Amino acid sequence: INPEDLDEDGRLATFSVDTNGGTIPDEPKINANLEIIVGGQEYYSGKIGIEIRGASSQSYPKKQYGFETWDSEGNDIDVAFFDFPPEEDWILNAPYADKSLMRNKLVYDLSRAMGRYASRAKFVEFKLNGLDKGTYVLLEKIKKDPSRVDIATLKASDVDGDEVTGGYILK
Repeated sequence: INPEDLDEDGRLATFSVDTNGGTIPDEPKINANLEIIVGGQEYYSGKIGIEIRGASSQSYPKKQYGFETWDSEGNDIDVAFFDFPPEEDWILNAPYADKSLMRNKLVYDLSRAMGRYASRAKFVEFKLNGLDKGTYVLLEKIKKDPSRVDIATLKASDVDGDEVTGGYILK
């Protein structure tokens, strides 16, 4: 665990999600409540939409989740968690296949230290409906955005030569 992920008492932030009795599906996102505790104090409390994410990782016992921060009406709202820029799309990555829990976070941190883009990442403790689910990694969802992947938006007419510039996000 990186020291910068710990509070002054040496604890990770706790992400507690309450689905109000609902089961989290692959799709669509369901309404839930998120509370983040840092240093024993409430850091954030609000509505989210949450779903299971991943492909082959959905068969793992420790699930990964994608979530959006929502207002009381269910509309996306940008929220700035910790030192991350404001956004509405987030990932709770479950490093189940990585028993060290740190490979992805280490590579993301190294990439950013070298001046390249990589999702910002922070270790957190995750609780789902009051049950401790263990250590997760909060990640920015990779998307085109000036504070994430800052690439030009191509127009439908940009189909030839120098018009096709900027960058691409491949999945």
